[in-house]
Amino acid sequence: MSTRAQIQIEGSKVLLRLHGDGNPESVLPMLLPFLVEFHKKRGHDPDYLLARFLQRWANDLDKTLVESGKVCGYEPNLFLSIGVGTEIHGDLAYLYRIRENGTVEVKVPIDSEGRPKFKKVSEHLLGSTVLMHEAA
Repeated sequence: MSTRAQIQIEGSKVLLRLHGDGNPESVLPMLLPFLVEFHKKRGHDPDYLLARFLQRWANDLDKTLVESGKVCGYEPNLFLSIGVGTEIHGDLAYLYRIRENGTVEVKVPIDSEGRPKFKKVSEHLLGSTVLMHEAA
């Protein structure tokens, strides 16, 4: 089963949805260096951050699929791996929240009724050591 995730950017109503490879081992190695460079050049600009990271993720994904031989001509999965939306989905394994102060929070779902609820499991500060902790 795919590891589904969404990336939420403080100041934006739009979320990026990853239909697979949403685990921290796949997302953070691309997201954190991208954020460091982006914040150096533009600061916290939610609209451009979402657009440029979406482009970066899609370009890398397309390249990986083509190089692996999984795409030859039209391949439906090429068009289903990432998306955008305005609601948090109920089938997530991870929710990444990019804060205005440069912090990336990694959250996991907790059992709840109705609206999805999450607990923070790690926090990553741009340009510094990764802080890991379990939230109560």
